[in-house]
Amino acid sequence: MAIIKFKDIWSSKPVYGSGLAAEDEGKYKYLTQSEINSFIITKYTNDNSKMLQKNDFLISRAGTIDVYYHNKDEEIAFAGYLVKYNINKNICLNKYFYLYCKSHMQELISLSSSGSTMPKLNPPDLMDWKIKIPDIETQKSIIDIIESNKELFLKYIKYIPLDNLENCKKKCQIIIDIIEPIENISFVLNSLKLKIINIISKYGDMILNYGKESFNLSKQKEEKFNNCYYSRTGEIGDFNNEISGYNYFKEPPSRAKILLTPNNLYISRLEGERKILFTKYKNLKNLIISSGMRGLYSDKYKYSQFSVLMSDSFFKFKEIYSTGTTMQGLNDKSLNIFFDKNKFNPNYEIIIKELFKLMSASTELLRKINLVQKKLISLLVN
Repeated sequence: MAIIKFKDIWSSKPVYGSGLAAEDEGKYKYLTQSEINSFIITKYTNDNSKMLQKNDFLISRAGTIDVYYHNKDEEIAFAGYLVKYNINKNICLNKYFYLYCKSHMQELISLSSSGSTMPKLNPPDLMDWKIKIPDIETQKSIIDIIESNKELFLKYIKYIPLDNLENCKKKCQIIIDIIEPIENISFVLNSLKLKIINIISKYGDMILNYGKESFNLSKQKEEKFNNCYYSRTGEIGDFNNEISGYNYFKEPPSRAKILLTPNNLYISRLEGERKILFTKYKNLKNLIISSGMRGLYSDKYKYSQFSVLMSDSFFKFKEIYSTGTTMQGLNDKSLNIFFDKNKFNPNYEIIIKELFKLMSASTELLRKINLVQKKLISLLVN
């Protein structure tokens, strides 16, 4: 295995992409930085001066740093924030180097220089990057291993050593034997959870205006918090009852005003969003969420009412009645209009309550499985 500088495997000077703006129509497909990880290219150009052929390799040079390997027979043009690197195929295979870059992405990003508005990674920044390159036959063998389960192995590529064939085999086998089964369990459980959410939503549509019971939901009060864990609205999933992250703050943002409380339902106020949160489990971290979410509770037929707030009918109402100048959303006045003008049928309360329990239990089980998965990933690091 050789340790060499990146510039020493160039067969010719790197080629910058076209500086022309992308068009909605044109003669040639036009790969832009925003679509290098997309399966579909939606932009076009009539300029054929900067074209990609099969097996060509690119690195983006500004903004979000990433790499691209052109594995198609179709020739396409590429845009100015992308650079084509012509690599000596007697030293390194383009596909191998693409995988190597994916595996060393953080190292690659660290080489970028700070621009006035965004990070920049031009060829001069990469010239002296020291890389570990095995012989061609080893590269081919490693490519074959990754290609055998490409989607899975690319997901964990940063944990897979690509400079040693035996170590590569070992780590990939750990992923197949341990990580993949956990992923499969998560996939099945998440699919079940989403089906439960959808059933609750359908019940909400079914019971709305098929009864004489008035809405009696109360709104959770907003409070001021310090020294707390806070989850931004952007870290709450859309209609999946899931929080993807949170951070500790001594002085949290001004919107951190809602304590996540068991057995309350939280819905997004913002137009176009269908974020919901519900749990029956104690909030161990006293997690705070944004006032962009509205907390609601009741002592009578609350699950029936919650299901209505998860229904398509309520979502359509929110789209119509959302107000605001900078951020359109549903305010308390609009919410009261919905409560005042509608009734619901409480006869399915027991069934809907059980569905909410299942939704909460599946969400909590998924959270624990994800924690186990993160610990198992440490096997790949060691």
